[in-house]
Amino acid sequence: AKEQDKFFSVPFGNNNGSTSINLNGGINFDFSETVEIGGEAGWSHFFSRTIDNFRAPTNILQSSIFPFATRVEVNPGDSAYVGFKLSAYHFLDRLSFYSQWVYVHHNKDNRHFKDPVDPAFIDIDDNNPNYKCPNTAWRMQLFNVSFTYDISPNWAIGFLWQQPLHCRNTYVSTTALFTLNTIW
Repeated sequence: AKEQDKFFSVPFGNNNGSTSINLNGGINFDFSETVEIGGEAGWSHFFSRTIDNFRAPTNILQSSIFPFATRVEVNPGDSAYVGFKLSAYHFLDRLSFYSQWVYVHHNKDNRHFKDPVDPAFIDIDDNNPNYKCPNTAWRMQLFNVSFTYDISPNWAIGFLWQQPLHCRNTYVSTTALFTLNTIW
């Protein structure tokens, strides 16, 4: 979970410490010695939790760093995803290929003050136009492609490229990964 008293702290994942349940499933068709085609879909529900030391603005001109904190109930929105893949093992001698398209959508989070607090705090919801960042819903599309070349039976090198295709309210980053694998 995000550490509320550390400036610029970010949570790992989108649940920020909330308990969740997840349902997902998929199907793959593996054609022997040729290609594999598949798809999957999933949904996550996050349960609300109370944060005792939540940083909140007290003025409409404040953004990012808030000096005062209060108790807040946070209810993260649900998330859903769908993905499709195509892969081929040793389609050219010792070269393997993998590609995947993924779409992820996260619904709006809801946050409410837990206790009657000083009216100086600005309520953080979409109905209050004075709040700086009311929209916590986000979505993105990603395309992943990778190649792996078997140098020998025990060694392989690989390359992966992740390219965002469309992002809304998310950090946009392109990722390149090189690997050296060994099997003993």
